[in-house]
Amino acid sequence: MFDFEFFGSVAAALAVAAPVVKNLGDILVGGRKIYNFAADILGRFGQKVPPARQQEVILANLAQAAAMPPLEFAKRARQVVDAAIPEAAAEVRQGITDYIALMPARIRQNFARPDDPTGTTVPVAFAVQRPEDLVPFLPPRPPMFKEGDSPPEASRWILIERLAIGGFGEVWKARSKTMQNSFSAFKFCLDPESQRLVLEHEMENIELVKNELVDHPNIVKLMDAHIDGPTPWLQYEYIPGGDLGQLVATWPNDIAIRSPMAVEKIGILADTLDHCHNRIVQDGIRKAVIHRDMKPANVLIGRSGTLKITDFGISDTQARQALDEARIATVSGMTCSTPSLLRWANTPMYASPQQKEGKKAHPADDVHALGVMLYQMILGNINRPLNIDYISVLERKHVCRELIALLSQSIASDREDRYQHAGEFGEALKRLPKKLIVESVVVSKEDHRKQLFTQIDRVAADAKTKNDTARQQLERREWAGAVKTLETVFHPVFRDADLYERAIAHRDGMRFLNGLGMEFALVPKGTFWMGGSNGTCGDKQVTIDRDFYLGVYPVTQEEWQKVMGANPSHFQKGGKGADKLTGISDADFKRLPVETVSWEHCQQFVQKLNEKMKESGWMYRLPREAEWEYACRGGATSQTDCSWSYYFRSSTNTLSAQQANFSDSALERTSRVGSYESNALSLYDMHGNVWEWCEDAYDGSFRVRRGGSWGGSAERCAAAYRGWNTPTYALYDLGLRLARVPVRSRGKK
Repeated sequence: MFDFEFFGSVAAALAVAAPVVKNLGDILVGGRKIYNFAADILGRFGQKVPPARQQEVILANLAQAAAMPPLEFAKRARQVVDAAIPEAAAEVRQGITDYIALMPARIRQNFARPDDPTGTTVPVAFAVQRPEDLVPFLPPRPPMFKEGDSPPEASRWILIERLAIGGFGEVWKARSKTMQNSFSAFKFCLDPESQRLVLEHEMENIELVKNELVDHPNIVKLMDAHIDGPTPWLQYEYIPGGDLGQLVATWPNDIAIRSPMAVEKIGILADTLDHCHNRIVQDGIRKAVIHRDMKPANVLIGRSGTLKITDFGISDTQARQALDEARIATVSGMTCSTPSLLRWANTPMYASPQQKEGKKAHPADDVHALGVMLYQMILGNINRPLNIDYISVLERKHVCRELIALLSQSIASDREDRYQHAGEFGEALKRLPKKLIVESVVVSKEDHRKQLFTQIDRVAADAKTKNDTARQQLERREWAGAVKTLETVFHPVFRDADLYERAIAHRDGMRFLNGLGMEFALVPKGTFWMGGSNGTCGDKQVTIDRDFYLGVYPVTQEEWQKVMGANPSHFQKGGKGADKLTGISDADFKRLPVETVSWEHCQQFVQKLNEKMKESGWMYRLPREAEWEYACRGGATSQTDCSWSYYFRSSTNTLSAQQANFSDSALERTSRVGSYESNALSLYDMHGNVWEWCEDAYDGSFRVRRGGSWGGSAERCAAAYRGWNTPTYALYDLGLRLARVPVRSRGKK
């Protein structure tokens, strides 16, 4: 029996991240924040448990929590919290206990699968090795309510069971105090941005749903709403029968039986949405209520098996938030490649391209979601994303052409090519042949190939146009516009990943481009272990107490020329090393790193650059070596993560010629900056190419240089390796990288 060491690390990380209970939500909601929180948990856990036991302990703790009765786990969680942070105030310990008590439900949700629908056992081959593996198990906010509370302004109801908790807020089952067998579901809006969106965008919808849809048999009744208080809520009828996803999981494996069942259920939903899109008239004016967050989880099953769509009135707000969180998560070091993360942010699986762009709501958005749901239900897997090969997938299952054509039109990328509302889609469903799976579909392999390649060519051509447009927008520094353009590409595989990452980073302040076109990446403050390599962590803990920016690349010859009016580099046109540069384009010449610069030359460069830029509140300087090493390690903070020698998108203790320009590359010269893989902070050439001067003194009059060079060994390219020279020393393997720091940090150590 393991002693819940993992949950002790969660408690310790929360105590540091949010010493005041009411601030927990600010710490956890959002992709980058919760990713950093997960990383801190794993770092603390790694300090307590030997590497050989870590996976065994984590998986055992998760399985124990999933299988434990809620009251027993809550009691155990309190014991763990008290042991982990005994010095914390009672209020803080209780808040952290309440947060940890939410984790078993999320563990079961993410572990649930066909061979264990209870989710109380660990799936085969599952491991928690990176922060993104842990994120799905972390509740996005702490609980606000507890059993026995009453909703604000609804004192005749008592909360008896928390049904869900998420970024939007909490959902509770409530019982009437006067009628013991009368139940409701209360949905509390706790996120400030969601509260604003509800007030600005949803009020008319809430009124329509409450007054015009209250008696529709396929819509969960909105019984009451309290919007104008500090804790807005909506009261819905309580539906106890699970959701559409759980229903589909019980269907037969035979696609010939399952397909008509899918068409029937989607037809009911289409008719329901048709009523919302086209048949509501108020004061002689037709009103359209658009859901915008249709997905299996939002279709509940009534007592008699009736499908009931829920969350009308706040669905648009929830969809906006889910899309935004998924976007943040994607650029926070997390991916959406695992099934658990896809479930965690499943709204993007159903959202139309226009919805992802943030365009005004349209009934065709709901049609798109119904099309994706139909595809999943035909295949019997509601977690399956709709990829570009969906036509081939359905053809191999012998789905009839009429159904494939209907599905294609429902999920068309361009809104005008889609069914314009659920009524059109529903009528098309009714025209389908009775036999949806045809045994004698004769399509040659060549025809399959032609169809697939034609479709790929069309999508690829569209993606090229959008990638080119986004590239032009980036050149004009239209960051948000470039992001929107790239998010309209049909599938991420056709999107220019580097463009997308840069656009997101600039839009969200993670990148900075100065007036000379020099690009900088944000390095977040943190505490790390300095000096580690080859699996052994350093013994010096250093705190970088303020965020700063570091050059994405070493300073280039073109950039040096713009500031200093001359180029001292050995490897340049007409330079002493020109014989090594045959076949290099003019564009690449400009992007070679400047070299043959002394520390004193670099100080002159920095002085002139600051005079030229005159950026209020900011200054340029050489990085201090602690800043350089912290950035080189990608902002790693745990002992385990600070024990590697080389840092790229993943860490390693060996360096290959495919990863960096050093002696094994046999290039015998500098290379174009950015030619090799970046690290986790999107910094390039931190290992090899040219040594980089740091601000610090090494010993006496010597100055520090870091990172190794094209002519040095792999050992000298390691993150912890320290080189040094006199301030006047200059050679053709020695350059620089700039830090951009707040002016107030001048003189800080």
